[in-house]
Amino acid sequence: SRGSTTEDKFAAFQIAAKTLNELRSSDVYEPNHVSYGSFLRACGNLMPPSPKRDAVVGNIFRECREKAKVSQFVLDAAMDAASEGLQTKLFDGNVDRLPPDWSRNV
Repeated sequence: SRGSTTEDKFAAFQIAAKTLNELRSSDVYEPNHVSYGSFLRACGNLMPPSPKRDAVVGNIFRECREKAKVSQFVLDAAMDAASEGLQTKLFDGNVDRLPPDWSRNV
């Protein structure tokens, strides 16, 4: 079996980004915790570790947090995709006691 090429990963990431953006701009649907978590998982699997990946992961996690849709799935995906530095910024080293208002709309 052959490994995924950079081009394959980029194409798959483009699909994930397009899907999330369609949900974000829809008048009928909106992203839920599965949408956010799946996109964050795609970031971790399809983007190489880099400041750009941290920027995307940070922006999407903050949006999810503002919409109060942080589930354990979202948290795990964000932790896997974020660098240690970004984890510190997002969670302040405190992932065991997340504020309840982060997940009130899950």
